[in-house]
Amino acid sequence: MKLKDYHNHYDLKTLRTKELSELAEDLRTTIITTVKKNGGHLASNLGTVELTISLLKSFDIDNNDLILFDTGHQTYPYKILTDRKEQFSTIRLPHGLSAFQSPQESKYDYLANGHAGTALSTAIAYSYNPQYQNVVCIIGDAAFTNGLTFEALNHLGTIANKVIIILNDNEMSISKNISILHTTISKFRASWFYKMMAKISKVTRYIPPFTLLYLCHLLVEKLIHRFAIPGLFAGFNLDYIGKIDGHNFRKLTRALKNAKKTKGSVLVHVNTKKGKGYPEENPTSSESCHSYSLVTKPESEWSYYVAHHLQKVFRNQKFYLISAAMQSSLYLEEFMNENKDYCIDVGIAEEHGVTLASGFALDHHKVIVSMYSTFLQRAYDEILHDVVRNHLPVIFLIDRASLSLADGVSHHGVYDISFLNSMGGFAIIAQPANDTDFNQMLQLALANDRDPFFIRYPKMGITYNDNPAPFTIGEWEYYLSSPTAQYLIITYGNNVEHFKKLIINHQLTAKVNLVNARFINPIDEKMMQEIIAHQYQQIIIYEEVVKQGGLFSNIINAFPNLDLRNIKHYAYEHGLLTKNPLHPGDVIKENFGNL
Repeated sequence: MKLKDYHNHYDLKTLRTKELSELAEDLRTTIITTVKKNGGHLASNLGTVELTISLLKSFDIDNNDLILFDTGHQTYPYKILTDRKEQFSTIRLPHGLSAFQSPQESKYDYLANGHAGTALSTAIAYSYNPQYQNVVCIIGDAAFTNGLTFEALNHLGTIANKVIIILNDNEMSISKNISILHTTISKFRASWFYKMMAKISKVTRYIPPFTLLYLCHLLVEKLIHRFAIPGLFAGFNLDYIGKIDGHNFRKLTRALKNAKKTKGSVLVHVNTKKGKGYPEENPTSSESCHSYSLVTKPESEWSYYVAHHLQKVFRNQKFYLISAAMQSSLYLEEFMNENKDYCIDVGIAEEHGVTLASGFALDHHKVIVSMYSTFLQRAYDEILHDVVRNHLPVIFLIDRASLSLADGVSHHGVYDISFLNSMGGFAIIAQPANDTDFNQMLQLALANDRDPFFIRYPKMGITYNDNPAPFTIGEWEYYLSSPTAQYLIITYGNNVEHFKKLIINHQLTAKVNLVNARFINPIDEKMMQEIIAHQYQQIIIYEEVVKQGGLFSNIINAFPNLDLRNIKHYAYEHGLLTKNPLHPGDVIKENFGNL
């Protein structure tokens, strides 16, 4: 069947394998074409095409069956095959389809996610409702390194409720999978002795003296599949079906049919190939296709610059580096591969990563944690309890500290300043305006011996400064300064350069001063006293974070008697933003359009 002739999931019930394969090919073409235009997750979705088709063929999502995807980044085929075929071209665009699952978008989406490890807990909750006959939860192998998944498995093993878990094992998470589930058996199979014996046994299997060796090889493989892998899940009282070829419709249909027959919860182990059908050898490089049309030069990315600067610094000062499964998109793979004794990928286990870092700091080592802002949220308790409370000098590099309008509300990096500011004022929080700001911040962080140091930055927009000036912790600077100015803009990060260009272009340099407030905590109280003494006609504080708990909050906490009548604060009224925010250009127009 061609995708253009497809109407709904009931069409799949009577299709033969050849027709299903034709539909799968059309689905892949549509996904590749769309992702190249819009960006998004490519490889993971190409790997789940046959699995998604088989799930919708085997289960009735309009009558008492429901399907949940963990993380939700691999749901593109599901969106197309449920009720969003005509809208799929809008995915990740403003007012278009969400990049993840969204109950507001479709009645076939049963949770809104974006972070790994959340689906099984949700599935268990749904299983308590007798209305649902089959609750199906698809989880990638990488999510099994997440503690939340194991907590849910432990709960599931103690109740009679039935959940059908599909383990989508592609042996490749967002970055290379480091879980024991993958490595233990893979190491054994990859050993030179096992591979040599396997090759010899296959070549000589028809020679009588060597037939026994071949039979032994088959027996070992059977034992692995029958006992070693299932044994991992037996402790959770799960039945086991697998390992199933995730691209074979007949085998998938048979396995899902058997899963429906089991009385208790069951795990169906499906092996898929990430990036299947795409002519790209490295599945990781095809995983995130922002680079096709949305990014032109990695030199414009903060992540790229930070990774290369870390390599330079490491040559003279050693430190431990901890990442949580995102080192590929952070350009850290080369550095981590070259310095394995100092670099640790904890997988999708941010909480463990932060507490691990606290242990290194307790043992008087320099340690850096590199994470997306949105994923750092998962480790709030560990940051507060293990790092801040103990005044440990752990360095945090917070990437993607900005809105993520394409990936949606689950990936906005606008909360970190607010929740870090809630920890008693001990956290040092900074955001560089340019490359030299970052260089000096990292130098200060490595020299710091008390309290954590957080350096945040967005994905894009790094600028380069040819005239760096040294500064200390908490020190701001005037980026534009005129003694005749009656207006002042205080901001930080990329917006410092944005406002500088706008002020110059609008010929406002004699009227508007600009401050680079590169430290959100502590603030520059000396400069703030000078600002108050200047008696500006109007002060504008602009920050791309949630309104509560940001730089403005720190200023009024430090100066409770500050006259707020001449101060305008621009920030996000609500972090779950679904439309474009007010940009620096709008602020200039709104406040200085008549000057």
